[in-house]
Amino acid sequence: IATHKPIPVVHAVDDNGTDVTSVVNQRDEVYLDTFGRGQYQGITRDHFVEVDVDPRVPQTGSLYLIATGWIHPTDSSINVAISQGKHDAPKGLSLEVPDGKGGWVVAKPGLGFPEGKIKTVVLNLTGIFRPNTPRKVRLRTNLEIYWDFIGTAEGAEKSPLQKQMTSLSGAELRERGFSAT
Repeated sequence: IATHKPIPVVHAVDDNGTDVTSVVNQRDEVYLDTFGRGQYQGITRDHFVEVDVDPRVPQTGSLYLIATGWIHPTDSSINVAISQGKHDAPKGLSLEVPDGKGGWVVAKPGLGFPEGKIKTVVLNLTGIFRPNTPRKVRLRTNLEIYWDFIGTAEGAEKSPLQKQMTSLSGAELRERGFSAT
């Protein structure tokens, strides 16, 4: 995926209606953390962050949501415990958009999550907005995902790949031994 430099979102609120724009509009290691903790590590209540796409971003062409953060993961013991009880299963990210009737609809389900510490997810927003609706999206999950930055980026044309054949000028195979501690 080739994009232009991401533009921070102009407005963001969490599922409590709290303005969290200043938390997610720059990479500064200040993370969105308004969803609380659940009974098990890595899983909390259903929650979302809702963002407005910058109106300066053109409405034609490819558009991507760029979200950087990290996840507090579950582990195998927690996953077994969850499967044996009456607990909500972990739910990866889903992307929602306004439905034009005052509600929201899932535009893209099952988007996974940022694997590990400080990862970026790139989600294609091209063609997901319904006619005559605000250009807003919600990132929804029940996982402990701590967002640092959320922005949008226009797609950029990729340079065509060029194939070039080269010849091997030499090779050497020898015993290496062990690395020093």
